[in-house]
Amino acid sequence: LEALVANPELFVDANIAHRVYLRAGKQVLQWGRCTFWNPTDLINIEPVAFVPQVVNRGGTFGLKMHVPFGTVANIYGFIDTHNARTIQDPAGALRFEFLAGGSEIGISGWAKDDAQPVFGFDFSTGLPLKVGLVGEIGISYGDNRSYIKKSGNLLSLQQRKDEWIPRICIGLDRKFDLGNYNDRIDLTTEFYYDFAGYQYNVFDRGGIYTYAEPVRISDTNSIPSGDIATFYQAQGLYEPNKVGRYYLAVQTTISKFPIPDMSLRLGTLGNLQHGSYQVTGELTYATIHNLFASLLVLGRLGHRDSEYTFAGNATEAQISMGLMF
Repeated sequence: LEALVANPELFVDANIAHRVYLRAGKQVLQWGRCTFWNPTDLINIEPVAFVPQVVNRGGTFGLKMHVPFGTVANIYGFIDTHNARTIQDPAGALRFEFLAGGSEIGISGWAKDDAQPVFGFDFSTGLPLKVGLVGEIGISYGDNRSYIKKSGNLLSLQQRKDEWIPRICIGLDRKFDLGNYNDRIDLTTEFYYDFAGYQYNVFDRGGIYTYAEPVRISDTNSIPSGDIATFYQAQGLYEPNKVGRYYLAVQTTISKFPIPDMSLRLGTLGNLQHGSYQVTGELTYATIHNLFASLLVLGRLGHRDSEYTFAGNATEAQISMGLMF
């Protein structure tokens, strides 16, 4: 049971002749079309969480620019000053989105002085039977993330260079009527592919390896050898839902269940390559006066040394309540 106060954003708005709109400060950007994975989003410091969090998603510090062209097109720019200490440290992003028939299309780019630039393409469109289709592609020549390279029984940290690194997310969404309510059921499915994802299980504790460089376990202790899982976690490389190459998420939300102020959410997310899964069920009560309460039950399936089971928590329950103001 938690009582938390969150202040994820604090910013100042300004405009130039009501044509160029500026926002400076800590802010959460809506960058990307998909629900669970956003390979075109290199700005927000917190990824979208599959398991709902008690606190709101935190923002990042920077300056956003928005130039609208009616309802036809928009240009967005962002200077990211998170952790910037010198004038070369900030990252920059530019995005152009436009309408093409019944589809929304976005083209974006991200760059930083000491990193590989990342280019993005995203779209949102409608299909027959009221099915929504969204997609995102992020691609770079070389990767900005480090990975573990195995050579015999030796482990080392490397970076992928001189090859294209695509990351792709495709999602489908369909709403259904139920009873006297329209769009009462919302079904969302997303598939994620990461070319740089591991083809082997980095949480496997079955082998002993030597590390090419010291592994920091704490401020006062380091070890010369161990398993892949220890090396992977000690280097701070783990990003949830971004370890393997293939992922699938399915989520169903039923509103007004069983009463108008309640909703039920059922979901599953799987690392398909490593056979690791987590399933969730959440019952939420929320009033028009911003009073909320929820019960979340989470289960993890798969081999005990896999992405969602390595911590040893097979099941988990969370009760949250509070007042938003």
